[in-house]
Amino acid sequence: MIDYDSIIDKYQGIGLPYRDRSDDIRAIVLNLSRHIFYKDFKVVEYLVSQYRRFKYINDIRVEGHNCIVDYDEGIVSFNVFPSYFFHNFCNDVFGFSDTYGQCHAVTQKILESCRIDNISAITSLCVNTNYLLYFHSYILDRKENKVIDFSRRFSMDKDQFDRLFCHKQINDLNYYEYEDMLINSNYSIDSKLFPLLYLSLEKLEHDENFKNEHVKIRKNVKSLR
Repeated sequence: MIDYDSIIDKYQGIGLPYRDRSDDIRAIVLNLSRHIFYKDFKVVEYLVSQYRRFKYINDIRVEGHNCIVDYDEGIVSFNVFPSYFFHNFCNDVFGFSDTYGQCHAVTQKILESCRIDNISAITSLCVNTNYLLYFHSYILDRKENKVIDFSRRFSMDKDQFDRLFCHKQINDLNYYEYEDMLINSNYSIDSKLFPLLYLSLEKLEHDENFKNEHVKIRKNVKSLR
């Protein structure tokens, strides 16, 4: 029997060395999106004025709940959910007002409610602002190639999202793919893990290429200490 807790411990919380400009932009996006969501407009205005001083920032534009960050390697745009709509939606759909830290539960709920081909659930190893890996689930609109991240409360083009946040995408499943994979897995209703997380861990455990890559990451991190 596979010890899934040990798989989580093996990957989650592992620190990565600084990669490239995407690490800088990721921190800016998360900081701005949080304050835009909470309607801290004076804080947003101050942050934008400070970020514009950075040499690699060409411009930052915030219009309502939309934000565009123009920097030396490209442009990132994202849309923050309106807080009044978001809280009402979450209460009605999920039964709680805040989805922060509830990514697997929320994504699974949406997936089970939207049984259409172009809506899928992605589970990945992502990187946070402290350069630490963690397991994260979010919705993808395949038709628009747009990530809808209920835990972070914003949506963004998938290619941009992957560059900023994703270390390794593990699963991308619409409802029918998810249902088929779950039936053919060893998942038990007695498991304390959310099915989306369970399926990603099961797949990851059999991915020898990534295991070897992860060993190299751990060695590189240790050599930097």
